Amino acid sequence: MATARASGLVVVLGALALWPPAAAGALTDTWDDEIPNLSSLTLTGGQLVDQEVGTVGNSNVNDDRGSGAGWAMQVAGATASASASPALKLFCATTANAPCDDGSTNAGEYYQGAALRPDTITLPATALRLDSDRGAASSFEPQPPTEGGSNLPTHDCSTPCRIGGNTTAVTIFSAAVGTGLGSFDTVYQPNQLILTVPSTASATSTIAGLSYKMDLVVTLSDTAP
Repeated sequence: MATARASGLVVVLGALALWPPAAAGALTDTWDDEIPNLSSLTLTGGQLVDQEVGTVGNSNVNDDRGSGAGWAMQVAGATASASASPALKLFCATTANAPCDDGSTNAGEYYQGAALRPDTITLPATALRLDSDRGAASSFEPQPPTEGGSNLPTHDCSTPCRIGGNTTAVTIFSAAVGTGLGSFDTVYQPNQLILTVPSTASATSTIAGLSYKMDLVVTLSDTAP
């Protein structure tokens, strides 16, 4: 007479060896346009506070290193020279009109003279800021097969961050240790760049070849902030 006997399935978990070892990838970023041209404002004779003037461009960060070391996207003003300014400063595209015609400045340089008050030539370091929570909050879109959830990076300018102004870098978004692995698109909302303009600012749109301009250095740091 046959005897029935239950049979069990035993699963043995062992170590999975990869040979050759998996190679580490790279940390890279791409931008459509980091900080586009800002919209113009109408001067009123007084200070203009937190005026919406532009939108941060779309970008992608791809972290294929596999280390989970995190990363940080940072923005700083360029080192000052005749052809670069870390803060918003009067720029002379031509020397045909005042104050650029005073002999101090070449065409295509920042104004080097003293015909105007210093606070008219260069706006305050905190004039331009990024508010990533203005309107709808900025976000990230993980690109398949990247996971979201607790792996998502974070926007660091929910309290408005200075953009440029001096050469000290400011982190605008980042991934903490153990996050930000894979590929992410940034999603900024319209008009999250805000500008405070002092009453001393010049009406540059009425003078041919004169504008406020600045130079920014955008860097992807390979470690968490």
